[in-house]
Amino acid sequence: KTVSNNAANKTEEFVTFYHGTSPQYAANIRESGINITISKSTNDFGPGFYMTTSREEAIMSGSMRHDTQDVIEFTVPKSELSKLDSKTFSSADADWSDFVTMNKKLNTAPYLPPDEWMYTFDMVTGPMFGAVRPNGTLKTLPGRGMQTSIHTQEAADLFNRYITKR
Repeated sequence: KTVSNNAANKTEEFVTFYHGTSPQYAANIRESGINITISKSTNDFGPGFYMTTSREEAIMSGSMRHDTQDVIEFTVPKSELSKLDSKTFSSADADWSDFVTMNKKLNTAPYLPPDEWMYTFDMVTGPMFGAVRPNGTLKTLPGRGMQTSIHTQEAADLFNRYITKR
């Protein structure tokens, strides 16, 4: 998304993220902001707050845990996102598989993760984990897109500044 700011005569590019959840949790997030401590420890990319750039994906994700859904929208300038320490997996390759295996604490194969994975990234983007195949390899959720997770208070503060209030 590109938005023109006529006052400054500049064009700023934005990325819109969506988080699907229950209406109650959505109201809490809109009121108090993202709380990154409320998370399962074995999510795909570790504990964090998970989003997608697809509203439909957010609705599907929300419906996996809640009977009724609400979708929270964040429209964040790319210039601000670029300041975060981020890791991106463009496909479900061996690095993605190892990273998910480490974070989900799967016992599919022992390995030593790269040193750069031994601390928390502000933001991680990559395919959604689906299951472990009988041969021990990982597969993505069929027909699903990419997910983005944030893991630090710095990242949560950034996204809280750009939440779409209703």
